[in-house]
Amino acid sequence: MALPGSSGRRTTRRPGRHRGSASLLALVPVVLAVLLLALFAAYRARDWTLQQLQQQGSEALLERVGEIRQWLDGYDYLPFLLTQNRDVPRLLLYPNQEMGVRVSRYLEQTNLVAGSTALFILDADGRAVAYSHWRDQQDFYLRNHGRRDYFLDARRGEQGRRFALAEGSLSPAFYLSAPIYDQQRFIGAAVVRLNLQLLQHRLGPGLPWLLGSGDGSLIAASEPDWVGRERAELAQDEQVRTLLNGTEIHIWPQLFEGHRLAQTVALDDLGWSLTVFQDRRAAARNARAVGLVTLGGGIALGLLLLLLRERRLKQRSQQETRRALERSEQQQRDIIDTAQVGLITVDAGGLMGFLNGTALKQFGLSSSLALQQPLRRLFLEPEADGPCNWR
Repeated sequence: MALPGSSGRRTTRRPGRHRGSASLLALVPVVLAVLLLALFAAYRARDWTLQQLQQQGSEALLERVGEIRQWLDGYDYLPFLLTQNRDVPRLLLYPNQEMGVRVSRYLEQTNLVAGSTALFILDADGRAVAYSHWRDQQDFYLRNHGRRDYFLDARRGEQGRRFALAEGSLSPAFYLSAPIYDQQRFIGAAVVRLNLQLLQHRLGPGLPWLLGSGDGSLIAASEPDWVGRERAELAQDEQVRTLLNGTEIHIWPQLFEGHRLAQTVALDDLGWSLTVFQDRRAAARNARAVGLVTLGGGIALGLLLLLLRERRLKQRSQQETRRALERSEQQQRDIIDTAQVGLITVDAGGLMGFLNGTALKQFGLSSSLALQQPLRRLFLEPEADGPCNWR
C-alpha cells in the first residue's frame, strides 16, 4: 500500500490557443465586402439622385415653356386689334401728317396699356407710317421693313411670329404681325415688337436658363452676359452620360464648372430651343452620405458578427477544455480505483480525503465512514466490534 504525502490536488495543462491571426484573417473578407457594398450603395444613390434631378429639370422645362407661350399668347390679339381701328386703313389709303400723328398717339396709348415694347403700322411697301414712340424716335420712319420676315408673312396674309434683332438697337426681339386689307387688297401690316428682356423679367429667378434661336445664337437668358453668344460656344465639350434607367444626362463643362445638368427642349413652332440647368452636386452629396452610412453600418455589423463568432469559439473552447478535464479526471480515477495497491490522500491536518477501492477493502471500510477521518485511526487497535463500527 502506498501513502502519498500530497493533498490530492491534480492539475491539467490547458493547451494554448492562438486565435489572433485567425481573427484578423476572418476580418479581411468582411472589410472587403463592406467596402464593395458601400461603393455600390454610393453609386446607386448617385444614380438615383441624378434621375430625380433629371425629372425635376423636365418639370422645370415644361413650366418655363408654359410661361413663354403664355407670355406670347398674351400679345397675340394685339396686331388684330390695331387693324380694327378705323383710322389705320384711312392712314394707309390717304396718308397725311395729321392722320399719322393721330394713329401714332393711338399706338402710344395702346402700347402703354398692353405693356409691349413698340407698335407700328407699315404700308404696302414696308415703310412705317405710324409709330408708338413717334415723339423721340423720328428716325424710325426712315427704315424700310419690306424684307423683314414678319412683314413678308403679313403680305402673304399670314399671322407673323418672328424673332429678329430690333432696328437700331440690335437687341433681340419678337415680332407679331397681321395684314391690313382694303376689301381684298393688301394695303399694310400692323406690327407688335416685344423685346425679349420682358421675357427675362417674366421668367425671373430660379433655375438658370437660356433661350436659343434657330441660328444658334442666344436671344434671352437668366444671365445677361450669355445673350448674343453662340449656344455651341457654351455647349463646347459637352459630356453625355447614361444612367441605369437608360436616361441620358448632359453636362456643359464651360458653365458652372460642370456642376449642373443641361436639359433642352425645342419649341418647333417658334424655332427656339430652351435649356435649363440643374445643380448636380446634390448627387455627389447623397452618394457620399449613403456610402459613409453603409460603410459605418457594415463595419458595425461586421464587428458584431466577429464578436459573436469569437464568443461562440470561446464557448466551444471552454466546453472542449471542460470535457477534456473531465475525461482526464475520470481516467485518473479509473487508474487509481483499479490499482492493486491501496492509495490514500490526506490533507495538511491529517484527515483522509480519498481512498481507492483496494484501500477500502484492506481496511474493511466504506467511503462515507473513512473520509474526513484522521489517518491515525487506521493504525489503532480495533475495537471489539471492528473498524466497520466507526461512527
